Formats: sequence, C-alpha cells, structure tokens
Amino acid sequence: MAKELKELSRNAPSYARDLRTNATFRHYDNRYHISAKLLQDARQLPERLAKLAGPLGNVTVQAFSFIGQLVTVLALAFLLLLHGREYVQLALSLTGTHEQRYRRVVTKISAAVANYVLGNIAISGLATLAAWLVLTILGVPYALALGFVVGFFDLIPLVGATLGAIVVALATLTVHFPVATIVWVAFILIWQRFEDYVVQPLVYRRALHVNPLVTILAVLAGAELLGLLGALIAIPTAAAIQILLQEWWSTRVSRTTLPSS
Repeated sequence: MAKELKELSRNAPSYARDLRTNATFRHYDNRYHISAKLLQDARQLPERLAKLAGPLGNVTVQAFSFIGQLVTVLALAFLLLLHGREYVQLALSLTGTHEQRYRRVVTKISAAVANYVLGNIAISGLATLAAWLVLTILGVPYALALGFVVGFFDLIPLVGATLGAIVVALATLTVHFPVATIVWVAFILIWQRFEDYVVQPLVYRRALHVNPLVTILAVLAGAELLGLLGALIAIPTAAAIQILLQEWWSTRVSRTTLPSS
C-alpha cells in the first residue's frame, strides 16, 4: 500500500494533465481549481499513511494474537476432552492418603462446570426464544434462524447478545425502517440488562449454588482482567473456589472437633 501511494503521489501531476484534456473537466477545473486540490491531497497521501501505519500495525497484531489465542484454547480443550480423565487420574494418584478427599473435590468441581455449561445453554435458549418472538412480531424474515444467531452469541457473557443483535439489526433494515430497527435495538438493550442482572444470577444460583451477587461480581472481574475469556471462565472459577473453601472449612472444623470427641 505504501509503495502504491508513493507511486500515485509521484504520478499525480501527469494524471492531472490527462484529466485536463477533457473539455468538460477543464471547464470546471478552471473555475473550481479541482486539479490543484487533487495534487495537494495526492502529495499528502504518503505522510497520512505513515501516521496510520502505527495504529494499523497494532490492530493487525492484536487480530493475529486473538486468532492465535483462540487456536491455542481450542487445541487445549480438544486434548483435555481426549485425555483429561487420564491426567486427573495421574494427578490424584500422586496425592497418596488424601486421594479420596481430592477425588471428591474434583468430582464436585467437574459437576459445577457441567452445570455451568447447561445453565449457559438454558440462558441462550431463553435469548433465542425471546429474539424469535420479537422478530416475528416485527415481521422480520427468517426470525427463527436469526433467533438462533442471537442465542449462539449469547453464550458469551455480558456482550454476547449485543454482538448477535448487531448482525440481526441488519435484517431489520428491510422491514419498516427505521421503526423495526429502533424497536429491535431497544429490546436487545433491555434484554441484555435483564439477562445479566436477573436471569443469569438466578439460573447459576440454582445450577451452581453460587450467590447471585458473587455471580455478577465474578463476571465483571473476569471481564476486566481477561476480557471475553475471563467473562467465560469467571462463574465456573467462582464455583470452584467456593467448593475448595467449603472443603477446606469442613476439614478444618473436623480437625478442631476431633480431640474433644
């Protein structure tokens, strides 16, 4: 791009002369000085490109970094699905006499993660249903398919439904514009707040037995520390920490009460 812009800047005078061979263009050029302005802008193109090179490079690096992180996470997840049980068994075999205790903790954490996934799917199902109903009322074509789009993106906490809504908003542009689009945007903003602060805490309280306030704070803290990945793992991490604390406390209580018995 830099090479082509420099070439354009260097050849701009000859291009301007070629344009002036046209009688109509020459008439307006003599009146409004179009070619002079074009030459001035063409000479500034390399300088403007140099200013944009830094931000453009940062965006490119961030994009490839995100892709690399995503591939890494998917590869690790695939390997853990294949051999995760073997890794856990190996780790538990190294705990000696405490194996049964740690096995119980690992089983509880595994159940908590599974319940989190099921709860997340249930919440996405509610988002799909709500989006489908609203889009059907608005008369948007392929309402059910677009509802599934919202539900898929809704698997991402905090911003998932909003990301899906941006895609769906394009479909509403062809139906009663701009009323349908305004109604859809208003609905998704209200639904996102309702889901984040009402639906998610209630569902995760039943599925993971985690306090709703802890759920909200965990998601906000995870998103602040690690972005989308932090928001995704925040709730199961909070559930795992809660299980570890409960196990530690129960063990501590049993040790303190043992001498008296």
